[in-house]
Amino acid sequence: MSSRGIIGLLLFVGAFYLMLNSMMDGGAYFLTVDEVQAAQNEGKLKPGRKVRIKGLVAHGTYQNEKGSSEHRFVVEGEINKVPVYFKGAIPDVFKEGGEVVATGSFNKDNTLVATEVTAKCPSKYEQDNISPETRKRMGIDGQPTMR
Repeated sequence: MSSRGIIGLLLFVGAFYLMLNSMMDGGAYFLTVDEVQAAQNEGKLKPGRKVRIKGLVAHGTYQNEKGSSEHRFVVEGEINKVPVYFKGAIPDVFKEGGEVVATGSFNKDNTLVATEVTAKCPSKYEQDNISPETRKRMGIDGQPTMR
């Protein structure tokens, strides 16, 4: 291979690395709540780094002054919890105990300042979500199953 070919190959590899690295910096990690805690403990999650966390909204943690677009709640994993602050319209299906995905970055107090919050919509067709009256009309016996 000629020296021009080698230089061209090195330039291509360098440009590819820079492009890939900048794409990773602009993207958001997708982590569970427990992975967030581990990443913070290991110093792998820098402040200001955009992340996407998934977990359940902890019961009794949702705070919102009536008429305000500011929302505070805690997302919990199997072991850890992450406080979240969000200013904006909260999804209609958002509820305590429900699954949520919050996108944003951590501030110096380790609160996730979310720019986007999405909530999993419970399926109206799952037996566990059917009211006792509807269960009776549909002829479904027994109680909802425990998960």
